[in-house]
Amino acid sequence: MQSSSTCRSAAPSRTRQIRLALDAVGRVLRNSVLCVAIGWLCGYCFTLGNLFAGQSPGQQSIASFSAANIGWFWGIFSACMITIMSTKLLPEQFVDIAGTRVGSVDFTTNSHRKLNLPQCIQKVVVPMTPHLALAAVGAVGGDFVVYSLMPTGWRCFKPILYISAFWGFYILVVADVYARRIFQTETVRGLTRRQVDHEKRHRWYWPPSFDQILRVYRHNLPLMAFPLIAIVYVHVHSQFIGGTGRWGLLAFACISIILRLMLQELAKHLMLAMRRPVPRRYMVALVSTPTILVDTQVRMLLLQQDNVNVSVAGTVLFAVFEVIVRVVKSVIAERQTRGPPLDLSRRRSTSANLPRVFKPDHKTKSVQVLPAAKAKPTDREVGETKTRSRHNSMELTSAEVEERRRKRRILHAAEIYADMYAEYIALGCSYAILFFYRSHPQFEFTIFLTESSDQASSSTAGDAMSQEQSLMLLGSLQMSVEVVVDFLASALEAAQGVEFTSINQNDPFLIFFLAMLTFSNVAISAGMYMR
Repeated sequence: MQSSSTCRSAAPSRTRQIRLALDAVGRVLRNSVLCVAIGWLCGYCFTLGNLFAGQSPGQQSIASFSAANIGWFWGIFSACMITIMSTKLLPEQFVDIAGTRVGSVDFTTNSHRKLNLPQCIQKVVVPMTPHLALAAVGAVGGDFVVYSLMPTGWRCFKPILYISAFWGFYILVVADVYARRIFQTETVRGLTRRQVDHEKRHRWYWPPSFDQILRVYRHNLPLMAFPLIAIVYVHVHSQFIGGTGRWGLLAFACISIILRLMLQELAKHLMLAMRRPVPRRYMVALVSTPTILVDTQVRMLLLQQDNVNVSVAGTVLFAVFEVIVRVVKSVIAERQTRGPPLDLSRRRSTSANLPRVFKPDHKTKSVQVLPAAKAKPTDREVGETKTRSRHNSMELTSAEVEERRRKRRILHAAEIYADMYAEYIALGCSYAILFFYRSHPQFEFTIFLTESSDQASSSTAGDAMSQEQSLMLLGSLQMSVEVVVDFLASALEAAQGVEFTSINQNDPFLIFFLAMLTFSNVAISAGMYMR
């Protein structure tokens, strides 16, 4: 009787786990299709070159073609960054202080209003227009000068990658600086927090100081460091992996997976170390950045193999490894987020009872000790005080540990979503790169593919058609395997208690950021494979 009731109770639990897995995979697929479509569109833009040259892309000089590509990158990336920073201002109430005297702003009135996205974008764009012009001249003009004067043998250093990264990070920081300043000087929360309602309002053009720019650079350092690491790694891969054979490709795939796991753990450690609450969409964005950039190159390796059997075997092994890694991570996360916080509470409560030593500095004034006007507390009062302080310390520690556990659970869910997004986006980007750059005259992808094939010299039109069919079949296989892997892994993770519902998959910021990351991924590959 008891066993039958247990089976009946277990059935709804399994049904709920399957529903959670289906819902998670379905939402990820829906958002990934949009991101991949944007990646294909951007990949096509990078093949056009200079539209004002009056020549076909194959007849343009390398300096003109490279400058046009970095112009595409600057325009799209700047628009994406301004939009992302402007979305931070959407929930804010703006203070309408036009025509009012200085210091006469009343926060209790109903004159506050919210702005829509175009209005927020206008507020950010207008003051940073000089910086946009500077970045445009520095990126496009600098790239043109470098490729015009640089010897042909130095093109292997890929200066377009690092010029794009430098000015892209500059636009990111400047947009963040002005969005922060608008929040501090024109919103109710910002003015209340800084208590500057009596101060003079700033002009529409407010040049940030060097210290403020450096401060925002430090704040956004994780978002900039991970793409830079991926860029350097992919650059090294493109220079040394071509002639190493299949064992070299296997070694690169293993190193890529290890690098991805290390960057993910580093991102999790940074977010767990933050004392302030970390937005959940920021978690997904930070964890997905190294995953998408690194996994794209691994997927491309599987597609570049001249032997279909090797590609299929690599796809299956990659899928099995992914399931194992995700299940092991879920088990570790489940063990880390259960059990009473005995050790940490004990350490905190013990340290709370230790006497504190006061070390005066040279600015501390001497304090005259007056005779006590009250009788010395009894032993009972001292004991009650110690007990009360110990109890408060343990309660505070328990709350901190529980908050850390909650953050770890949400971060693990964000990591799972980031992995799923990264796989589909990397798969879509790898096919876009192969489709647009494989036979383009301004890219050396054709040479790279030829060097990896033993029979490239005897290739014919029929062989090219057969290769196209093999790529389509292999892509369908990879997509099918990935969907099955995500469903099985998500079902197992739901059984481990992963909170899939803690991440809002309908968040416009998250979808827009992933689309921007997809574009950046294609841009990096375009710069890497350019001649």
